[in-house]
Amino acid sequence: MPSQSPFLILAPPPRSKGQANR
Repeated sequence: MPSQSPFLILAPPPRSKGQANR
């Protein structure tokens, strides 16, 4: 599904999320 492609790109990986949460 092409809709899922952009959605995943918008959401950063779990690694980036951990740093931002910090």
